[in-house]
Amino acid sequence: MKVLHLFSNWKFTGPADPALVLAKALDESGLSVAFAAGRTPGGDRGVAELARDRGLDVVEGLELQKHGRPMPWFHDVRTLRRWLRDGISGFGSIDLIHTHLPNDHHIASVAARRTGTPVVRSLYELEPPSGRRARTALRGTAALFPPTPLARERLATARATIPHECPVIAPVLDLDRFAGERDSSVREEWGIDRDDFVVGVVARMQRHRRFPELIEGFARVARNDAKLHLVILGRGTHQVEVAHEPAAQSGVGDQIHFPGYVDPARYPQQLPAFDTQLFLVPGSDGTCRAMREAQASGVPVITSSRGLLPHLMAPEESGLLLPEDSPDAIAGAIARLREEPEFQKRLAEGAR
Repeated sequence: MKVLHLFSNWKFTGPADPALVLAKALDESGLSVAFAAGRTPGGDRGVAELARDRGLDVVEGLELQKHGRPMPWFHDVRTLRRWLRDGISGFGSIDLIHTHLPNDHHIASVAARRTGTPVVRSLYELEPPSGRRARTALRGTAALFPPTPLARERLATARATIPHECPVIAPVLDLDRFAGERDSSVREEWGIDRDDFVVGVVARMQRHRRFPELIEGFARVARNDAKLHLVILGRGTHQVEVAHEPAAQSGVGDQIHFPGYVDPARYPQQLPAFDTQLFLVPGSDGTCRAMREAQASGVPVITSSRGLLPHLMAPEESGLLLPEDSPDAIAGAIARLREEPEFQKRLAEGAR
């Protein structure tokens, strides 16, 4: 069977990694897989280049923009129709189209109309696809793959027409990539002692990610504990406003570290250096890959009830579920893990 995966974004963000991991695993299972991603602006490395790095067959010729602007959208529909009729040079005919994002789902469903080629979509959010374009896409969809049982229940009660087939497919992760042991040199790079307690965050520094509350919650414990540290991996357009300034004003700025963007090749070595991870708000990937990667690395999580977060961990088995994501609740969770090392160790084992 020959499967074409479509990913309408060039940035390595949101569900890009789960889509690549899935496509590669299917390819290794015996299917013939091709991957198409958004056209990359000049000079930048995007999802298509990463797909090549992972040994996937990458096909070019589609724009696959994140947002469906009319001209690129029509171009992609026409091109995909031609591929469905004539096949792709060097790959051949297409038996199945697997989509991952709203725009590529819409493009595929319209292009495949009247061809008999089935279109399926992996979902990465709790809520069902909505809007006019989503309704159009769903009418031409053979199967949807919700990430959790609750997401499937939401699909079943949605007003939009949905395909009959909606099996739950848990969000994929390359477990072997995140099975490393703690590397003491990582903490040395951060300027943190081996025996200190590290609270980690992996997220783009955006206004909606509640960084001021997170930093204040940490600071309430750290003001009386010089061996407690907060490490924030990532960057963001508003990082000074939402994170650097609150850290400087917290009174414990020397215990808050900003290593910045981490190269993907080195990223798996960073996570085991955390003693716990804080993850309060889902980003563009509703399946919260950064939180699942931390758990796979043996790091217990402190998280909120937003979106899919409480359904991607087991409270009291792999982390702590906050009653509310307030500074008081955050401080209480950090203090408990800090003061109960055996409990923290049990949660770390459960997380993995």
